[in-house]
Amino acid sequence: MKDRSSLASALDYQTLFPSAPDLYLVLSPDLTILTASDAYLRATMNTYLASVRFYEGDSVMRKGDAFEGNNSDTATELDRSVLSAVVDGDNDLLRGICALFLDSYPRLMVAIHDAIARNDGNALMRAAHTLQGSGGYLITDSSRKALVDLERMAHEGKFCNAGERAAELASELERLKPEVLKLAEEGLLTRED
Repeated sequence: MKDRSSLASALDYQTLFPSAPDLYLVLSPDLTILTASDAYLRATMNTYLASVRFYEGDSVMRKGDAFEGNNSDTATELDRSVLSAVVDGDNDLLRGICALFLDSYPRLMVAIHDAIARNDGNALMRAAHTLQGSGGYLITDSSRKALVDLERMAHEGKFCNAGERAAELASELERLKPEVLKLAEEGLLTRED
């Protein structure tokens, strides 16, 4: 890294333990501390970098950069390898995550559409952010990008394309619903070590 201060708004991650080289401690821009696997970072970094506003100057990664091997063709597909890494093959945990998402996303989509209809930036930001969190590992890169776009529109108070973006998001989530239901029912068929 040339200048750490230029990365103030970017994720800061480092290896947690020498014995677990694929596990990272992640400090997000809002100073939330998380742990993340290498697979998760690789799967989500494209979307994150597309939404981060970096300070001027040199940085390790810039907007639009991507980890090697992150195939943008999978932006509309669930990444089962990430899900497997997150739940460590625990199908009960996966079922719980799926149930939470399936229960919450319809309500949150109603809240998103309602906030757009009322031009309520705070409500739109809150609903989009909550859906991004509850969707977590189940939403696709394209869904995550749509949610980031909606949050940005809400923050900027620019609602002109928000309805269209929300409709695209709703369509994408409805397309994913059968796959999430199948995951909840069958779990992960194999455990990746």
